Parts: sequence; C-alpha cells; structure tokens
Amino acid sequence: MNVVKISQPEFSDVLGLEFDLVLCASGYESRASSLANQFAKLNSQRIALGFSENRQSPIRLFNDRIFKNNGFTIIELSGNSVDRLEVFLQSFFLENRKEHLRILIDVSSMTRNWYGGFIRTLWAEKNISKITTVFTYVPAEFPTAQ
Repeated sequence: MNVVKISQPEFSDVLGLEFDLVLCASGYESRASSLANQFAKLNSQRIALGFSENRQSPIRLFNDRIFKNNGFTIIELSGNSVDRLEVFLQSFFLENRKEHLRILIDVSSMTRNWYGGFIRTLWAEKNISKITTVFTYVPAEFPTAQ
C-alpha cells in the first residue's frame, strides 16, 4: 500500500461520498449505533462487528437491533482477536476486484486490536490499485458535574 493522502473531511462531506463497504462496531455504548441510520443511506455493503464477550448486554442488544434495522450484517468476534476480521476483509477484496475501493470505518466503539487488523490487512492488499479509507469517530459523552 502506498499512502497518497491523509485528510480529515467534515462528516457532512463523508455522507456525500460513495463507499463499497461500511464497517462499524456494535458495542456496549449507546454511541456505537448513533450513525447507523446515516450509514444506511449509503449504497454499500454494511457490516457491524459484534463483540463476542457480554453479548447479552442490554446496550449491545439495543445496538444490534439498530444495526440490523439499518441493513447491517453482524459478524461476532472477540475484542482481542482480529482473525475473523482479517479473513472477512481479504474475502471482501477478492470478491470486489475493482481498480478503486472505498471503505468507511467507524472506529468509535472498536478495540485497538481491530484498528490494527484493519490497517495490517489494508497495508498487505496488493491486488487493488487504490483503496480510499475514511475513518469516523463519535466521541463519548459524559455527564457534567453540577
């Protein structure tokens, strides 16, 4: 992979772009699914990575419903593992042989292991001429002291 450009677009500009793949995480914070309805408007394959740990958490179940209602497929994996993630991405690259792929990754509720898995797999991909990857992030909200 040859890094050509790094930029930080406005979120409104991101929604105007086309993506082949949108990746999110269905985690234990309400912010995990906060952009799902926006991403559902994109004509792309939509995947939410679901933590295999604590899968019965009420917030996780809520996020799963939001993602499923917005056309996402949920792939479960451990927050400490990247094997299934890397296999999925490699398969996606094989099935989507294009000169230019566009991927949107919302890292808001993801682990550092998953970040590393994305970057390692993107870096190793040799059969696609150009991959544009946009990372989004929704900050956590904490109650303010009164």
